[in-house]
Amino acid sequence: MWKVYYSVDSLDPNPNIYTFDDRDIMDDFLYEEINRRVQFIVDHSPYALSEENIEDIRCNERLLIKIVAKRIHEDWSGHEITTL
Repeated sequence: MWKVYYSVDSLDPNPNIYTFDDRDIMDDFLYEEINRRVQFIVDHSPYALSEENIEDIRCNERLLIKIVAKRIHEDWSGHEITTL
């Protein structure tokens, strides 16, 4: 099981938390969510962005993600979690 913390920005005190039982589903979710957030930034930018700019945005977006693998006997019941 994996727990993904996805922040809105680097100072976000309450990141969204998602849990996944399947690694492939988690990877698909992250791929789609990163692309969705990057596309939002590109669509709302007042400037023309180069491919290099877009790749920098994508890298910054990846820095907002923290993935934790659950240990066998670890209890996550006290955490507010969104399961996908």
